[in-house]
Amino acid sequence: MTFDVIGFELKNNKAWIQEDLLVRYPDESIGLKLENVIDFYQTLTTTEPIKLTNNINLPQKALPGRYTVTITIRDKNSGKQLKEQRFFYVTASEGQKKEEKNKDIKSETMQKSTEPSPAGPRTIFPPAGQ
Repeated sequence: MTFDVIGFELKNNKAWIQEDLLVRYPDESIGLKLENVIDFYQTLTTTEPIKLTNNINLPQKALPGRYTVTITIRDKNSGKQLKEQRFFYVTASEGQKKEEKNKDIKSETMQKSTEPSPAGPRTIFPPAGQ
């Protein structure tokens, strides 16, 4: 995620911006919570927009669905803060789709076979006359 920060205050020609990041999974559980993930403290000559970037790496088997990202940006010089919420979507990978299909097939097969299995070993005799 990349975004521009505007309207910040300079003190002694320095900008001081901090950011917190919270990611919620589709089931609303917290997947990632980082405080001061960005702590931007630099001397600037103008108040042109500051470009900030976050890289969010999800687990390889991240569940498909809608993820919620909450970003809190604090201007430490002015004491002001801004909280923004954004959404992104994860779709199932081909591997996950195949896994789900295989689970469905196994589940369906298990439901169809309702005949009781014989208990213990069985002895099969050859046909009479052999």
